[in-house]
Amino acid sequence: MAHKKVNLQWISNDATRRATYKRCSKSLEKKASELTTLCGIKLCVVVYGQGEAQPKVWPSNEEAKDLLMKFNRRLDVSCLKKTKNQEEFLQSRSLKLHEQVSKLDLENREHETLDLLHDSMVGGRPGLVGSNKGELLSLRDMVDMKMRKIEARLQQLAVGEEVLPQPLPQDSYNLGACSMLPSAK
Repeated sequence: MAHKKVNLQWISNDATRRATYKRCSKSLEKKASELTTLCGIKLCVVVYGQGEAQPKVWPSNEEAKDLLMKFNRRLDVSCLKKTKNQEEFLQSRSLKLHEQVSKLDLENREHETLDLLHDSMVGGRPGLVGSNKGELLSLRDMVDMKMRKIEARLQQLAVGEEVLPQPLPQDSYNLGACSMLPSAK
């Protein structure tokens, strides 16, 4: 006969909870016994019951103590060096998220500056009218950076080095080609 599905939640009725505890702890001991017999392994079960002074130990206190001492002796300390407690984990995760936010903020500013540069080249903002000081400073920095890259590339070509141009990223604008394309009407 199939077992009824158990709803995993706190059992509020004391008598039912005690009966369930006894039944499940017996079942757990039986499963542990079967596992040791079938697989030839050593294991122990320690169950702290509500209201009990001493925990239930299977197979016996001595065997459980021996097994736990053997486990503690074999414990690899090097694996514990990589473990983190909750606070350390949250601090490292917070640091990573702050770095991600900073990186995305920088990318957003670069995209906004490229949009501003594109608008000014296409004629959407003649003379950069309506631009604020921050936008103009960002635009100046981007133009300076692009000029330095162009100068470095020209020096490489003047020396005669065979250097392949670096491909543009997928998301960057090809500003030179925009003005050469025929306008679709």
